[in-house]
Amino acid sequence: TDILKGNEKERAYEFIKKQADEGRQAYIVAPLVEESEKMELNSATEIFDELRNNYFSDYSLGLLHGKMNNAEKEEVINRFYEGKINVLVSTTVIEVGVNVPNASVMMVLNAE
Repeated sequence: TDILKGNEKERAYEFIKKQADEGRQAYIVAPLVEESEKMELNSATEIFDELRNNYFSDYSLGLLHGKMNNAEKEEVINRFYEGKINVLVSTTVIEVGVNVPNASVMMVLNAE
């Protein structure tokens, strides 16, 4: 377990890339599904887009959140379980029933 400040995210992303290169998977947990005007937090979809475009363009990313329909969620979960997704960006919806033994890293954004 490690606690990182906001400006240390890149270090965590590099660690996740190294784990993916070694065949492991990671969760990145976002606090929100959509952007909130009340809180200065990034949504899961914004984080997914940023990571896919800037940090993990050479890796397979998945997005999972509670506003997806059941078929979409099941598809993403199955792809992650089968190892077809290196990094799963999700809201806390993963707390219930997403157990992937090969996922050795969990990064929780805005854990406070």
